Amino acid sequence: MLHDSVPFNRIYPGLANCKTVTVNVTVPANTANLYMMGSHLGWDGASWAAGTKNNDGTFTFVIPCQDLFEYKYFNGQSWDNFEIDGAGAGVGNRTADAQIKTTFNDVIVDWKIKTALHPTNSSYI
Repeated sequence: MLHDSVPFNRIYPGLANCKTVTVNVTVPANTANLYMMGSHLGWDGASWAAGTKNNDGTFTFVIPCQDLFEYKYFNGQSWDNFEIDGAGAGVGNRTADAQIKTTFNDVIVDWKIKTALHPTNSSYI
């Protein structure tokens, strides 16, 4: 066997070529908090990265020294609080490749569990 079942992997460019990645995220209305979990955090369920909430209701993550990584969004620090698409299905892992670009703009359609959201003030309805 030529490759001896060794998977093909991209060659890591090393610390000298790692880049800071900025991820801007548009979220559903009333989203109180936004968390990211991913390969850059070890997928351990304990090292959640919290997004910074912007004045316009979006969130931003700034992730230093990255190359290629996968990640997912959650509206609470639990695997159950994941994002869903328009059909109600869970969204798969997203991928960021800092060697191609360093700013990403993501949109979250909805949440599986909405209990982590700010309640709507009914006096404005």
